[in-house]
Amino acid sequence: MKYIIFLSSLLLLPISSQAQIHLEPYGSLGASYSSSSSRPLFMSYVLGSRIGYHFLPLAAAGIDLFWTHYSTGSNSTRSHHLEIHRGLTGDRGFSQAGKTVSLNYSQLSTPFQPFAIGAFVSVELPFIFNAYGTLFYTFGDKNQVQHQGGGIKGGVSYLSAFYVQVNLELQYAYYRCVEQARCSANFSVISALLSLSVPIPSYIFGFGSSSSEDREEEVTGVNEPHW
Repeated sequence: MKYIIFLSSLLLLPISSQAQIHLEPYGSLGASYSSSSSRPLFMSYVLGSRIGYHFLPLAAAGIDLFWTHYSTGSNSTRSHHLEIHRGLTGDRGFSQAGKTVSLNYSQLSTPFQPFAIGAFVSVELPFIFNAYGTLFYTFGDKNQVQHQGGGIKGGVSYLSAFYVQVNLELQYAYYRCVEQARCSANFSVISALLSLSVPIPSYIFGFGSSSSEDREEEVTGVNEPHW
């Protein structure tokens, strides 16, 4: 709870005259690896957004909120499934157990879909590239058992046309079971992702217009002759 309050307070800080809003929704897909999964290599999908301020001309900071879908069949996501098939014979008594009833045991895999909140820093590099990194904490539910953990991710972005960025990202997360009596084991996941993000310019929301108008008034005031 203290971690969430601290991250939320970042958005409540006073905005300086040079600060601009940073809003960057993104979507990612890629491959993940976990040694605790029955299929160690599986697909993952991410939807999220980075929200913060440009405190410096070439740097931004704020919070990173994202939801991840792991298409994994790990042991901790398996649920026990029991099927009973009754035959059509008319046997009664003890013999019906062998002729009319069959028990099949199977395991059903369910995806793991944690939600994460973190703090990010983004720095612009030469040649229209930039780099970013995020420290985050996750909250997930695997087969109705609560899992939590921390992680880190970092990436490099290439700014293409129409304010669309192509991002290459590496992510590591470690999940621990909160309900020790019901968990099989803790586990970690390593992911390599390709994502598209859309850094929305501040002027779309009207931020920064007042400062530009003030600069225009100052310039016109200097050029006006005084009688």
